[in-house]
Amino acid sequence: MKARLILALCLGVSLWAAPAGALEATATPNIAGARVGVEATPLASLYYERFGAGLFQPRAETELDFTSAVLTGFRGARLRVERKERLARGQRFMLVALLGTGAAFASDVGGRYRAWSGLVGLQGTRTIASWELGARLAYLPILVSHVEFSPALRSTFADRYPDTPNDPSPSGATLWFSSQRAQALLTARALWIGWALELVGGLEWSPRAGRDWANVDAGQLPILLQFGLGRRF
Repeated sequence: MKARLILALCLGVSLWAAPAGALEATATPNIAGARVGVEATPLASLYYERFGAGLFQPRAETELDFTSAVLTGFRGARLRVERKERLARGQRFMLVALLGTGAAFASDVGGRYRAWSGLVGLQGTRTIASWELGARLAYLPILVSHVEFSPALRSTFADRYPDTPNDPSPSGATLWFSSQRAQALLTARALWIGWALELVGGLEWSPRAGRDWANVDAGQLPILLQFGLGRRF
């Protein structure tokens, strides 16, 4: 009985102190969970992440975000897909390349918005006990977006189109590379046998925002804070 207890205790300590890579190898490769946080506006999301088992051991993540009108009057959803490809790896250090894309749908008093975005970046992590601590740098351009103006917004331009009272202004517009964001984040994630806990915080700002880089009404809150809890299976 004592031998079994000692064996179980040693196994538990070894799994707790093992590097994240070892945990990935001994546990099932899927994580599904939920996140809450702030990214220009309050966000809640559901996510699914899978650890690959191929030569480069990529990670693929799919996330569905929801936002409300609490701060900015903005409502919408975003579907984001991200791939992490390993570039270098040591005993407790790993550097990955980030590549992703996403589609967003939103609305406010000004109209409805649809956008297709991209993502490129780098992330480095270091394993300490069961924690994976890291830093992330990324660039997120809006590749193409379409705006459908609301009747209230179009009516404000009626005096510019006096000859067409029933159609006072353009109904919408398609924009290419209309905006961009840059990320500089610190990350922390604990990978246990059955659960994954993650914390993310840092800057996410619009380089072209100028003096409006911290304008909440314009959706330019330049921070990203996130808490997530997932189940490994």
